[in-house]
Formats: sequence, structure tokens, C-alpha cells
Amino acid sequence: MSLSDPSCLVPDEASEFIRQNFRTTIRGSAVVIACVACVYAVALWRVGDPHWWHHGLIALLAVALQPWFGRQASYPGFIGALLLLISTCTVSIGALALTYGPAALFHALLLAYTPVLVTSGRLPPWAKVLLVAGACLLTLWLDAASAARWAQRAATEPQQLPTPEILQRLRDINLLALGLAPAVLVYHFFTLVSRQHSTMVRLALHDPMTQLFNRRHVQATGEALVARLLDRPQGGPFSVVLLDVDHFKRVNDTWGHEIGDQALRHVADLISRTARASDVVARWGGEEFLLLLADTDEAQAVQLAERLRSAIADDALGAHGEPVRLTVTIGVAQSLRAGSFADVIRRADAALYEGKRQGRNRVVAASVTGTEAVPADLAGI
Repeated sequence: MSLSDPSCLVPDEASEFIRQNFRTTIRGSAVVIACVACVYAVALWRVGDPHWWHHGLIALLAVALQPWFGRQASYPGFIGALLLLISTCTVSIGALALTYGPAALFHALLLAYTPVLVTSGRLPPWAKVLLVAGACLLTLWLDAASAARWAQRAATEPQQLPTPEILQRLRDINLLALGLAPAVLVYHFFTLVSRQHSTMVRLALHDPMTQLFNRRHVQATGEALVARLLDRPQGGPFSVVLLDVDHFKRVNDTWGHEIGDQALRHVADLISRTARASDVVARWGGEEFLLLLADTDEAQAVQLAERLRSAIADDALGAHGEPVRLTVTIGVAQSLRAGSFADVIRRADAALYEGKRQGRNRVVAASVTGTEAVPADLAGI
């Protein structure tokens, strides 16, 4: 194993996602099989088939195997349970097809395996093609075998054949199962993928440490607000509040990076609780946070920024039984009709560094400083 190859250390998250979703799909399939088996048990009991209880056992088996289809079950246990369920269902389908002939369409139920086969995470494409082809060939073979068996029975024991009414009733049930069961399974897998997509979108737009929005989301939202200002000349301005934790390096050096991470989460929580519901709160990078305030002028933004500053200064973080007092310096800037979102950020950043120059733990508005660039001697503070 080469440490220079990251793939040997980092798991393939996409493959793991597909595999876990396959297990969840199998769990859902087992529930569908249990329900369908109960329907067949009742239907066969109604038509006088003495083997109706076999399907009750299949339903119980599908329920009993549920723990083996869970995410925490071992892979050999999962495969063993899956093969047991599939083989039991296949034997049952074969017996019913040979008993009731091709007209009842029991053999066609084997085609319900195909949606499950193609969603498998561990099987390569060629194996999926072979398994689907095998299911189709087995269906065709069982169709021919059941037709031959039906012809033999019609010649030797015609009085024991099911009536056309019974065959039609079973055919209707099988047609419904063929239509509904695969649709339910595909919909189940679709909801899993949709849910995972929503999770991935959240991960793409949020900072994993603080759970606030990340820089990417703020950039997109800010550019949308600039575009709205251009489209609505009479619309209100928006403001940016840029916040930096003072002497954060000192916190890391004194208390360690674990406490430093707790400090960032502590500040993020205070900002979230103090900000308004309509504000976009984000981690801008490192120990910097940003608030995007729609329909808010600079004076209103300064008032909110002062509340943020006071809340953080008054609420110390506990570390090993001792208080860690944090302060922040905040720069505030209002959007300009002719400016871009980058211009607003630059002006808020310049105001923030002016606050650093003045001694930190304060709020500075861009309009009262006239500062347009970050002084070289303050860069990195």
C-alpha cells in the first residue's frame, strides 16, 4: 500500500452510498415480498389450494431476515440472507407456475427481480447483465415447462385442473403484482437517491464544523442580491457584516486546537441565535464569519453587528473549567447601485481591518472610514 495514493486511505464514498442504498432497497423489497406473500396466501386459501400456508411462511421469513439487511449487518450475513430469500421465492414461484400453468402468469414474477439486480452496488455491469439475462431465460424456460406440464395434466387428469375462473383470478393478482411491486421498489430507490442528493447539496453549501453556510453559498446569494438591485431600482439595499475573532491564534496556542474548534462553534452558535431569521449566516473562512442582510441599510446592519459583538463578548466559552473570553471585530458595508458583490465584501473587509487598527472588539462601518484597501502591516491579523 502506497501512502502517496489517497484512494488506499479514503473510502470510495460514492460506492459506499450505492451499497448502503442497495441494502435499504433490499429491506424495502423484503417488506414488499412479505405483503405480496400474504396476499397469495389468502388468494390460494380462497381457491382451496392446500399449500397456501407456504406463503405465510415466506412472509414470516421475509420479516425475520430484516436485521440481516441492515446497514450494520456483515456482508456475508447480508448475502446469505438475500440468497435464502431469493431461493425460497424462486422455488415457490416455480411450484405455482407448474401447478397453475402459463395462463396464471406466475412465471412472470421472476422478472420482478430485475430492478433489484441492477441497483446492486458490488456487482460489476457485466454481472448485472448476466443475472438479468438469466432471470429472463429462467422465465422463458418456466413458461415452456409449465405449458408442457399443463398439457400433460390436461391429458391425464383433466378433472383436477383449476377452473378458468380460478386461473383468471390468479392471473389478475399476478398482473397487479407485476405492475405494483417493481414500481414500489423503483420509487423506494428513487426516494433514497433524492434524500442522499439533498444531503450532498447541504454538505456542498454548509461548513462541516459550524454547520453554517459556506463561502460558495454566500457568493451565489450575494450575486443574486446584486442582480435584484439592478432589476429593481426602487428596491432596498443589502448589507454585509464581516466578523473576525480577535487573537484567535492565541486561543489555539494557549488551549489547543480542540478548544479552538469549540470556540468557532461557540461563536457560530451565538451569531445564529442573534441574527434574524432572514439573514444568511456563513463561515467565510478560518475565524471569519459573514452575515448577508437583505433589505438592510448600513445603519440597521451596524445595530445588528453591535448586538453580535456584545453577545460574543459577554458569553465566555468554558474550557477545562476555566472561562475563555472571546471578542470580535466587525466591519459593515452597504451595497452600492453601481458596485458588485465583490466590492461590498472588499469594503466590509477594509472596515474590519480598520477596526483591528483601532484596537479590536468594535464595529466599524465602511461609510465612516473611507478605507478602500487592507493595510499591509495589518494583513494576517
